Amino acid sequence: MHIPEEWLSFEPVRTNELIKQLVPDIYLFGGCCPRPFEQLQFIRGTADLYMDLLDRPKKFTAFLEAMHDFYKRHMEKWALTDCDALNLMDDWGSQRALLINPKAFEEIFLPMYRDYVDIAHKHGKAVFMHSDGYILDIYPYLIDIGVDAVNSQLFCMGVENLKQYKGKITFWGEIDRQNLLPARFGKGYSKRRPKRIR
Repeated sequence: MHIPEEWLSFEPVRTNELIKQLVPDIYLFGGCCPRPFEQLQFIRGTADLYMDLLDRPKKFTAFLEAMHDFYKRHMEKWALTDCDALNLMDDWGSQRALLINPKAFEEIFLPMYRDYVDIAHKHGKAVFMHSDGYILDIYPYLIDIGVDAVNSQLFCMGVENLKQYKGKITFWGEIDRQNLLPARFGKGYSKRRPKRIR
């Protein structure tokens, strides 16, 4: 496996100069986005990764540590820039539940996310996270480690189920893609669409 050390070759001072020049008054996200769960799926394939999470072979654990170390260094470097926020991303949910046992999430991935959030907050950056699917089970963990905003499929989980987290985390974006969009742009809509002029 190749850890992309070249991603760390940029200079924060030069990046800050460019930010001042090009986008001085815009809320800006850093150019890093740790996504350990998805990255492991890209490398191993989903089925093999699930077996690794059950068996936890030594090579898997060693690679996980190397990947996490790289993500931390990448976060640290972007945290030295004048960006306002840093991102995290992993799609954790199916339509009705988490893709893995919540205990495995808590044991393996939560400590990594905590490190990323701590790095960002140490440098005064907000943390925005994205995750698709039904992730209701991990909301308390994300709040506990200090994630500032989550982009998730609110309507998949039921907005009423998320009321308990009001004031504890920012619900960042998302529309009802599963109901609103098909109803608005579904089969009936195509009949009302104006004809193209040729």
